[in-house]
Amino acid sequence: MAIERNKRKKAPCDNTLVRRVKSTGCNESFKLLSERHEKLFYKMCQKYIPVILAKGLRREDLLSDKDFVMFKAIQSYKINKKCKFSTWLGNCSKYHCLTFINSNNRFVDMEDDTINMFLTDKSKQDYDNEVNLKDEKDYVFDILTKLKDKRIKKV
Repeated sequence: MAIERNKRKKAPCDNTLVRRVKSTGCNESFKLLSERHEKLFYKMCQKYIPVILAKGLRREDLLSDKDFVMFKAIQSYKINKKCKFSTWLGNCSKYHCLTFINSNNRFVDMEDDTINMFLTDKSKQDYDNEVNLKDEKDYVFDILTKLKDKRIKKV
């Protein structure tokens, strides 16, 4: 039994793993933290997926940044503050989602058919308005030319 206890090592806490990554760039510690908290990242991103899809953005573009957000959270995490790493990662994930949405906010993804339909309808409407105005203008000038008043020539 003593051998079995020695084989089962206790997994290091988040703070220890963060220290290792920050001080020595330990790849194993980063992987362990990433595996331990990836569900939290995806859960936080899941809340913003409907907004991202409504804006015409791809969910894969957001979710592919998991390691970047994780590394950024590790680097900015202050161990001496009274905050758990998971809370800090959740906040970093949330702000990453918001930044992703806002940075792509100025772009609107529309299907080509929608744009063509809008342009076609708008162009047709402008043409019809122009034709109607020309017809009205011709009608008014036709009436004015039939009048025998000298002032009409000035108009």
